[in-house]
Parts: sequence; structure tokens; C-alpha cells
Amino acid sequence: SSGEGVSWVQSALNKLGFNLSVDGKFGNGTEEAVKRFQSFCSIGVDGIVGSDTINYLVENIKKGSRVIQKASYPSGVSESGIAFIKGYEGFMPYAEWDQSQYSIGYGTGVDKDEYPDGITEQQADKLLRSTLDTTYVPSLKKFCDNNGISLNQAQFDALIDFSYNLGPNCWTKSTGFET
Repeated sequence: SSGEGVSWVQSALNKLGFNLSVDGKFGNGTEEAVKRFQSFCSIGVDGIVGSDTINYLVENIKKGSRVIQKASYPSGVSESGIAFIKGYEGFMPYAEWDQSQYSIGYGTGVDKDEYPDGITEQQADKLLRSTLDTTYVPSLKKFCDNNGISLNQAQFDALIDFSYNLGPNCWTKSTGFET
């Protein structure tokens, strides 16, 4: 489904704290947000925007409700978080096959021949920090924003370490922490 009606639903959900692209396309993100909203309202959770869902959207917007709370989290990985990753990964001066990719330095994924002469610990530290800042941190922050999750520094560092081992896309396959 697509069109102005879908754009209205996306805008309405955003007013309630969701973080959807208002593109008029009823994709997976919109469907998951509708299901979370339906669950919040204790109405049938089917991902279909029928009259009950529309009525509850209008009612909750009028009340100023927030289904998803604004997320808060640290700006980045702490020095102790980086030290933990470095200690756990260990230093590899040359690219080695590591589960599903070639890794170098402190477990940073690279192409097999990207560093034919190897790297120093200082270069590995810089590569790790750059990879965390440009790939892993934004992925976790987007997940937190989309799900209204607030984290303290220790929680943030732990989840960065978790995703560093699982891959940055681990946060795009989930709709939240299921209990």
C-alpha cells in the first residue's frame, strides 16, 4: 500500500514518538510501528490500519501521548569500552580470516589484501575508532532512536561490543528488545 493515507499514518506515528520516514510507502518499518502502536493501545495487533487503529491514533495525538519515549545515550564509545574491545579482540598485525571476514588490528573487517604490509598497533587503534564512529555507533543510535531506548555509558559500550562481534546490521533486523 502507498499514498497520502500511508503518509498520514507515518506522520501520526511520528507525533507519538516513532521515527519513520514519511515516504507514503507501507514498508516493514511502518508495519512494525503500527504493530507496536496497536500493542501499546491493547487493540488487535495485525499491522493493518483499520478504523480502530485510526481512532486510537487520533485520540493519542490529541492527548499528546508518547508511545516511544525520546532516546538518550552517550555520544560515543568510552575509552574503557575501546580498551575492552581491544583486550577481547587482541592485536593482529596482518589480515586473518576470522569467522566470516578478514580482520586486522583489533578485529576490524578488511579486504584480504587491503594491508599487504600489515599495520602497527597505533594504526589499528585509529582504524578501530574510525570503524566504531562511522559504522557501529550510528547503527546503535538509530536503533535506540527508533525504539525509544535510553542507555547509560556502560550499557552503550556493552552493546557496541556486542554488535562489533555480530555486525552493525544486527540492529536493523530487530524491532526492539523482546521479553
